[in-house]
Amino acid sequence: MNKDRRKRLATIIKEAGQLMEQLEQLKEAEEQAMDNTSEGLQGTERYEQMEQAAETLDVAVYSLEEIINSLEEIA
Repeated sequence: MNKDRRKRLATIIKEAGQLMEQLEQLKEAEEQAMDNTSEGLQGTERYEQMEQAAETLDVAVYSLEEIINSLEEIA
């Protein structure tokens, strides 16, 4: 890989890392909202949607981390 492509790849890796951080923050905010949900609302459809969103964000963070790691191997 030449210098220009390596530089472009480094930029992509950096941006992907920033995106991963933003997704992690969203996941943490959703988990915090779940933790602050009263017991009477836990188990409701809305709560289950929040739980699913947090799980999906967690998978997205993990997947993006794997992509970043793979890209770093060739950078």
